[in-house]
Amino acid sequence: MPIWSVEIKELEKQYDFLNGQLPDLVKELERLIKADDENMILLYSRRCLEVIITDLCECELKRPRKTEPLKGIIDKLHKEEKVPSHIISSMHSLIELSTYGAHPKDFDPEQLKPVLVNLDIIIKWFLKYKNLMAFGKQKPGDEEYKSDKPKVNESPKSIAVLSFIDMSPEKDQEYFCDGIAEEIIHALSQIKNLKVISRSSAFAFKNKQVDLREIGRILDVEILLEGSVRKSGNHLRITAQLIKVSDGSHVWSERYDREVKDVFDIQDEISQAIADKLKVKILSEETAKKRHSENIEAYNLYLKGMYYWQLLTAEGYSRAAENFEQALRIDPDYALAYLGFAYVIGMSTFWGNVPPKEGWPKGNEYIKKAMAIDSNLAENYSTLGNLNTYYLWDWKEAEKNFQCALS
Repeated sequence: MPIWSVEIKELEKQYDFLNGQLPDLVKELERLIKADDENMILLYSRRCLEVIITDLCECELKRPRKTEPLKGIIDKLHKEEKVPSHIISSMHSLIELSTYGAHPKDFDPEQLKPVLVNLDIIIKWFLKYKNLMAFGKQKPGDEEYKSDKPKVNESPKSIAVLSFIDMSPEKDQEYFCDGIAEEIIHALSQIKNLKVISRSSAFAFKNKQVDLREIGRILDVEILLEGSVRKSGNHLRITAQLIKVSDGSHVWSERYDREVKDVFDIQDEISQAIADKLKVKILSEETAKKRHSENIEAYNLYLKGMYYWQLLTAEGYSRAAENFEQALRIDPDYALAYLGFAYVIGMSTFWGNVPPKEGWPKGNEYIKKAMAIDSNLAENYSTLGNLNTYYLWDWKEAEKNFQCALS
């Protein structure tokens, strides 16, 4: 099932509702729905927009479109306040992402979802604009997404970072995708007055076909960040987009074509762009730029280690330990890799794969090494709290360490 199947179904509803009305739009919508090629879906999405813009040019600007570019007409409609600002934003986003034929080698299938979401928003508004609500079951107000779940109170400063999608040819970068998303979650959590959903909650929708607006309502946030990663050799392409939960519209999107060595800079740029869009301030440049390792190879091994231990299997723990160990050989001052190693040993002991008298003391050694490198890591205290709980049975010391981690 294509990753954009939910969005196509929403457009099928618009097609069924039209039932032959607005024939030019119906023709392009039908072609879009029946298309099975990603590039053609983008092409027909753009043609649907062209039909709508041509109509608005004649009805609102009182002149034929002729060969005038779409962007020029949209800017004119915006300037003269003929179309709501959020619809203008959706129009611009659709144009920017529907690059069919412009750069075929750079095409990324992940472009389809925001294109189709924005087209759905534009068409629903356009139907209301053309006074077509009375011709079908749709009623005024139905242009907003409906859910059978009670509506939540959205915080004006709240975001969930979804797991990024692996678009690499070999499909072997899932660990890297998860790592990128986690690093962005960590960076955003340093921002004061910004509610950031935890990794475990946000990643619960990984590989599931759920409408983004529904995900946002379940997680009780206003904004979602989704993205994709395409890695080939040393070349890296990361796309990221902010989606407004209330109507599914596109708030911001960017594509980063860089070398793998630039991944830290990309993470910073995405975090800063989000902060700018949400009008919140990152606590300090020092906090935002802090790195636990500047070595890309060690960082990559650390991400693999984190990915494998979260599989919660004996093989996963073994492979995680191997990757953490390799990371530490490259960067002996990588505190998080020591803690990852300690956690894996602790969990392996907990599940009976390593004898307690061997595993826990070894894990404690790694915690001490990490503490000596960076005593301000919350992970230091949470891992130490687990040691106190499951091995030493020192409840007071465990509580003390967990409190330190929370603070």
